[in-house]
Amino acid sequence: MTFLDGHSHYLKVVLLKSKNKAKEQLKSLIVCAEVETGCCVNFFRSDGGGEYSSDSLKKYFKLYGIYHELTNPDTPQENGSAKRVNRTILDMARTMIKESDLPESFWSHTVNYATYILNRVPTRAVEKDITPYQAYTGNKPSVTYLRVFGCIAHALIPKSKRSKFGSKSL
Repeated sequence: MTFLDGHSHYLKVVLLKSKNKAKEQLKSLIVCAEVETGCCVNFFRSDGGGEYSSDSLKKYFKLYGIYHELTNPDTPQENGSAKRVNRTILDMARTMIKESDLPESFWSHTVNYATYILNRVPTRAVEKDITPYQAYTGNKPSVTYLRVFGCIAHALIPKSKRSKFGSKSL
């Protein structure tokens, strides 16, 4: 599931094994967004997918004053930003998997990394030439620690935590 904040164009991706977890994840993301931004969620747009049409979710939206707008059937252009960002994430993930020669079992990490990158690069959708991350949090992101996806990395295990049988000392 991909969530796109309409104001900042900040992305959140939740990887689900099945759509029956969508309702709980949506509620969790709404609470998280309100805590992170200090603003109340008051509008939610989705396609006519059944995962967002349950009676309990309708009650939740009504209880918290969230207006739920459903796009018209067979009109993906009404939710064009979300559709486009889904394609961008998938294209980036496919490219990163291919270029890194990593197995497809790294797919979830690749999708999360692509989302992370997209939140930290400027986009024309956000005014003032700032990143979605900065528009969402108010903080300028640091990209100094970003690396090529799939590059070799080594975990540093402090000497005190090393097993005397598991590694050779130099």
